[in-house]
Amino acid sequence: MEAIPEKELKIIYSQDKTGQGGITWDLEKNNIYGRYMVALRDINPGELIFQEVPLVFGPSVYNPVLICLGCTRHMIDDVGCVKCGWPLCSEKCPLLSVHRTAECTHLAKYSGELRESGEFDLNLLNSILYIRIILLKNCNKDAWNRFHVLDSMLEAWKETGFEDENENIKLIRDKFGIKICSEEEVLTVISTCSTNAFSKYLEPGLITSEPDKGPGLLGTTALVSPRPGEAPGRVGTKARVMFLLSSMMSHSCFPNAEQTIGSQVDGMQFELRATRPILKGEQIQISYVDLLEPTLIRQYNLLKNKLFVCSCIRCMDPRELGSNCGVVKCLSCIKQGTQPPGELLSSTKDMCVWTCSRCGVNSSFTKVRNLMFKINEEVQDLVNTPSTTIQEYEKFLGKYGKILNPKNGLLLKSKYQLCGMYGRVPGYTLSGLILYELHASLILAGRTKLQTDRKAGVSDLKLGLKYLQESLEILKTEPRGTLSYKIYQGGQESLSQVQQFVISFL
Repeated sequence: MEAIPEKELKIIYSQDKTGQGGITWDLEKNNIYGRYMVALRDINPGELIFQEVPLVFGPSVYNPVLICLGCTRHMIDDVGCVKCGWPLCSEKCPLLSVHRTAECTHLAKYSGELRESGEFDLNLLNSILYIRIILLKNCNKDAWNRFHVLDSMLEAWKETGFEDENENIKLIRDKFGIKICSEEEVLTVISTCSTNAFSKYLEPGLITSEPDKGPGLLGTTALVSPRPGEAPGRVGTKARVMFLLSSMMSHSCFPNAEQTIGSQVDGMQFELRATRPILKGEQIQISYVDLLEPTLIRQYNLLKNKLFVCSCIRCMDPRELGSNCGVVKCLSCIKQGTQPPGELLSSTKDMCVWTCSRCGVNSSFTKVRNLMFKINEEVQDLVNTPSTTIQEYEKFLGKYGKILNPKNGLLLKSKYQLCGMYGRVPGYTLSGLILYELHASLILAGRTKLQTDRKAGVSDLKLGLKYLQESLEILKTEPRGTLSYKIYQGGQESLSQVQQFVISFL
């Protein structure tokens, strides 16, 4: 174990708004994880571990649409800031100060180069986060120093060909004349962002001002949530958010804590809560990837985006701790008409060989990987296309439900999307069974939240009761003797108990 300098620890501790550093959690360091977080006492599920406000944020490099440099929301019209010409939804943007106190004054000198072809070059937006951080060197030395407590992993990124970021360096230093940092310093900023940035999805919509919620390193502003119908044609966008303390936690595909990044109303505050019991001395870990992704996809994304391969207990288990999230049916069994077909499982010792659990036929790692990547690519296309229809998701499920385990994460992603569409798209009602399952989850979540946030807990309980009542209205018409009708009978028996329980908290 390596010692962490006291000055560094003090800076990191100061980021926790709850002041739990040295009480609930502490930091340690070794040559495997680097810096990581450990529990100093037993922590219960649902318990708040820490809260943190961001150091800085900016547009994600994956936004395919024009966005406002204030609120980072999708802009339908190509409107420019009156001072610098860069995209801004309006001079009344609630987060105008984010842009005006950062890059606006400097970039105003180069406003003539932005629309040479008549339209704004979206690629220029990729550099905004880097520019905001670099300008901190002169305008906010404290924020600049805090940012550099983060690990850049610069040398490791260089080994991957990361110096292809030379285009960003030329853009920042040459095109926009920001030369307060050397090329190596700019590259360090870029690699630090690649190593540590969190992604925050922003719902499409209009936003209005509220009183400031508190100071941040780039000014103070707060927003209220958009109202339905205010944003026709707009799509959701992503922001890259830099936190210091939150970047100290290591990754696991079987994490014991879960992070949330609040809305812009809350200044995108980071909150960490335990998802299961954490024992004193245990690492506090989060997931860096989508936990619905199969092991092959998670490992690829971690290696590509974070430069490591996970070896947690879930990744080492062919059935992913019983979730079957990455299980594929045996294509040989399917071709031969074997019912039910066997399943291809990797060896715990050698992932290069996948063997059918029934016929014993081996398939190569490459074959299974290519199949999984192909299906994953189709899922991503569906999910990332706003116009994807219910019929397209159902067609996908019909096609790949034949070769994937029903619990495979790639199927679950599509089912999750459908749950959000049924009941909202004309002609597609929400299933009574889905409503019944939702009610149970909401009641459970509400009971848990009552311990930490009574208002949110009561809200979940009331919605859970509403869904239970709606589901029973639908299920009561099911044929007697069916599973659906039996669920109706059980739900009807428990309805009065649920009502009394919810009423007791009103």
